[in-house]
Amino acid sequence: MNACLRMAVEFVMRGLVFIFTLMLAAIPLAADDGVAFFEKKIRPVLVEHCYRCHSEEAASKGKLKGGLRLDLREAIRAKGDSGKLAVVPGKPGESQVLHALEYLDAELQMPPKNRLPKNVVNDFRAWIQMGAPDPRDGKAVAVKVEKIDFAKAREFWSLKRIASPTPPIVKDEAWVQSPLDRFILKRLEKEGFSPAPRADWRTLIRRATYDLTGMPPTEKEIADFKGAATRDLNSAFEKLIDRLLASPRYGEKWGRHWLDVARYADSNGLDENLAYINAFRYRNWVIDAFNRDLPYDAFVRQQIAGDLIPAKPGEPASAAHTRAVATGFFCVGPKMLAEDDPRKMQMDIIDEQLDTLGRAFMGMTIGCARCHDHKFDPIPTRDYYALASIFKSTKTMENHKVVAVWHEREVSSPEQQAALEAYAKKHGEQKAVIDKLVADGKAAALKKARANAADYLLAATVELIHEQLAANAGKGKTDGAHIIEAEKFTRGTKAAVDLKGYGKGIGILGSHGPANVEYDVTVKEAGAFLLRMRYAAQSARPSKLFINGALAREGVAGQTTGTWYPDSQRYFDEGIHTLRTGVNTLKLDCPTPFPHIDKLMLVPVRQTRPLITLLPDDLRGQFKQQWKAMLEKTANDAKSPFAEWVALAKKPDANRAKALLGTFRKQFADAKEGDALYKILANPKGPLKVDGPPEKFLSAADAKKLGELNTALKKLEATKPKPAKAMTLTEGKPEDLKVHVRGNYLHLDEPAPRGFLQLAGDSTAAIPPKSSGRLELAHWLTRPDHPLTARVMVNRVWLWHFGKGLVRSPDNFGELGQRPTHPALLDWLAARFIADGWSLKKLHRTLMLSATYQMASNIPQSSTLNAQLQKDPANELWWRFNRRRLLAEEIRDTLLDIEGTLEHGMQQQLMTHKPREYVTGTGFKNVNFNFKCRSVYVPVIRSAVYPMMTAFDFGDPAVIQGQRASTTAASQALFMMNDTLVLNASRAIAKQTLATEPAKRIPMLYQKILLRPPTAAEQSRARAYVQHLTDQLPADAKDHAQRVWQSLARVLLASNEFMFVD
Repeated sequence: MNACLRMAVEFVMRGLVFIFTLMLAAIPLAADDGVAFFEKKIRPVLVEHCYRCHSEEAASKGKLKGGLRLDLREAIRAKGDSGKLAVVPGKPGESQVLHALEYLDAELQMPPKNRLPKNVVNDFRAWIQMGAPDPRDGKAVAVKVEKIDFAKAREFWSLKRIASPTPPIVKDEAWVQSPLDRFILKRLEKEGFSPAPRADWRTLIRRATYDLTGMPPTEKEIADFKGAATRDLNSAFEKLIDRLLASPRYGEKWGRHWLDVARYADSNGLDENLAYINAFRYRNWVIDAFNRDLPYDAFVRQQIAGDLIPAKPGEPASAAHTRAVATGFFCVGPKMLAEDDPRKMQMDIIDEQLDTLGRAFMGMTIGCARCHDHKFDPIPTRDYYALASIFKSTKTMENHKVVAVWHEREVSSPEQQAALEAYAKKHGEQKAVIDKLVADGKAAALKKARANAADYLLAATVELIHEQLAANAGKGKTDGAHIIEAEKFTRGTKAAVDLKGYGKGIGILGSHGPANVEYDVTVKEAGAFLLRMRYAAQSARPSKLFINGALAREGVAGQTTGTWYPDSQRYFDEGIHTLRTGVNTLKLDCPTPFPHIDKLMLVPVRQTRPLITLLPDDLRGQFKQQWKAMLEKTANDAKSPFAEWVALAKKPDANRAKALLGTFRKQFADAKEGDALYKILANPKGPLKVDGPPEKFLSAADAKKLGELNTALKKLEATKPKPAKAMTLTEGKPEDLKVHVRGNYLHLDEPAPRGFLQLAGDSTAAIPPKSSGRLELAHWLTRPDHPLTARVMVNRVWLWHFGKGLVRSPDNFGELGQRPTHPALLDWLAARFIADGWSLKKLHRTLMLSATYQMASNIPQSSTLNAQLQKDPANELWWRFNRRRLLAEEIRDTLLDIEGTLEHGMQQQLMTHKPREYVTGTGFKNVNFNFKCRSVYVPVIRSAVYPMMTAFDFGDPAVIQGQRASTTAASQALFMMNDTLVLNASRAIAKQTLATEPAKRIPMLYQKILLRPPTAAEQSRARAYVQHLTDQLPADAKDHAQRVWQSLARVLLASNEFMFVD
């Protein structure tokens, strides 16, 4: 639809709407119809444009305007401060609201900043005329402004200061192995419960090894532990924990836990699923931090403000890089990169960062306070925007355009930096050689051009004569001239003619690859002819010119004009050539596709031949054209020193030319500083300007050498080491936001200077004026007296060991979250965590060396334990250990380990995509998940997660995952029956089994998969199963025995004993 038609339709539609509105006002409506009209046409406008100043919320903040509320039926029909009724049902003319909307009174215009569209005003008129139907009940009452009572709010369990309770006295002292056991046992004894028996040694080594490394123990590790446990189980188990914590596998398992919280992924997801190629550096930082037991307070600080932490004396630059990488925590989240509104995009990114910050470190849903004070927790909107100001003053993105670019920082290691510096030095040396060659060539060309200035004047004069001859030839005024349409060639090979794509009557010669064409030209009188060619070329496509079979010129039609289209077609001189009387054959041979050639022109130049003989052969076209431009510029200036040359161009004369040449050679040679001619010769922008490609002014030998040097430089550049980059935060321009009313940045309220949440006490720590405040936020969050940070992390570690947290809502410690089952225990663990220097490895030891951790999950049959199971099936009292299914990563890694193909060691980015390349959607490129490394290194693609992972509850990487779901689904059974991972593992172990003696095959299979020998009954059933399959399969079946034992292996891999940790 064109613009005129759109305007006409819009005009008609507006008229129809107005007429319909008047008709509607005259037609009585049913009550329901009137309410529907209000809900569809009136209420949304009131909410968006009026409630900010005329509602209960405005009154609660002391910001009610005009004493008028519009959010209740009774209120909108009442009088405001003006003393006039806002709405009089059935009488639009007496209704102040309509009067304000119509903008008829300069003193009463609402909304004050922007007039509403006419159709909206007409809706209000129609609504009032129909009786102002309004379903909103309630009466307007004086609103009491309520402020959050933070002192009272801090009495909530999670906001109290962390206590350090004394472990209670219990009756069964013999059961206690750790102080934490006292808290558990005290509650059990109070409820009349007994703890489950201790798990056996085999269960303990499998449980601990999977818990800390995500891998099964090896046969040797099992055997060694068995021997040690037989002598002293407590000592053996303690040494086992220490060994596992020292393993690099520990960081891979526990780093993956934290990556769930950090919503880690290798792509953006959402609208533009671009590759986060450098996100892996944050992932590897997390793994390394766990392995080196980085204190948790430092772990938090570095993720918030690692780039701002001051370096220690003598610290290498790599340490600062490492800390900066940690801020990737805030960068790897999903972003709406194609959001049209840049301010909204920025605030949405900040909101996602605040939501992650609050839930990950504090267990608080901060994001709920973006539009209003938090409905349940003590987080006012002002506190939200105080935190938002910190991140508004922080740079996450390079821009907020469609499609936005995130910030990345160079984080090269010392070795990488050394390689980059070595490359830069070598590149600089090579470039210096090239620059010197070009500079020397430029100087030599300029010196020679000055010496030949008079010759260039004569050459420019000849060019002017030729140009006029060509112009006359185009008008048919030059005898003996030929104009040839390029597409009308006599003969040709692989040439293409286009008569349609360039306009009516315009044809061009082109080709799709190497081609040649020939033109037969009949000349009446032999002589010299100027060849001119008219063409368009966006890139250079030079050809060879042959005349009558002999090479006449190389590089013809080799210039560029900017485009391939007629608007840029130009004539270029391609030399003077001698043609014989009669038929002459001109051949163009192009090793690439032809440029788009329109015309060829042959102009006889008998008049200039005597002048040309006076010129040296090595004059350069660049200087000719520049002197020609000088002559053209001064053509009408009688006082110009070059007036005689202009006259010569109009009336060629060889004798006059020879005389002028001699005169000007002397004048140029004698010119001194201050003379007019000297100034012309010395002017860097004059006719002796030396610019453009160096090949234009270098000698042939130097041009060849330059080509060789540039080729070598390109080869060197191909070896340039890529600098290591990471997604990081950096400081931006410090800025304090104002509160956005209802989350809308267009509606601003009171200022919210950079600061912290008041719920945790002091939120007014001084933030330097030129700082974002992130470093201060990091220190505030990791203060020992902060009520949330230690509690939240201790609960996470408990959850990842025991299957459930002491607080069952790990990401919400607020009013809507669940209360701790053992609040004193949670505080005792948090206090000890801080006292132990925030060491996660010490926390692991505290938990795992307890009797609570070492209880059995498979409880023996007894009336007491069965009764407890009936009373507490969810194990709220922790009277037994919770059985858990293997995580998706543990299943995959174990299968690869059984197959014998698992490759250990930290990985870089395994995706082969380029940075910011689309991984799904537009330009889809399949992502490879078939790697042999640990699962933590397998790419995580938002919206296209590895199917094996999703089958076993990997979760959505776009949001924080404090606790994964644990489902039972048919897809899981199908995976264990049919997936390639299972088939490869069962095939490999079957092959190993067949390599051993028959009597040991079944025990070997059980040991490899279930990590224990079979019972007599299991061995009997397995033998029967093997025999049954052997009888069923044809004796001559391919891989008969292999298939039998592979089937038994798959049965064991699909068993609950393999899939679950007791």
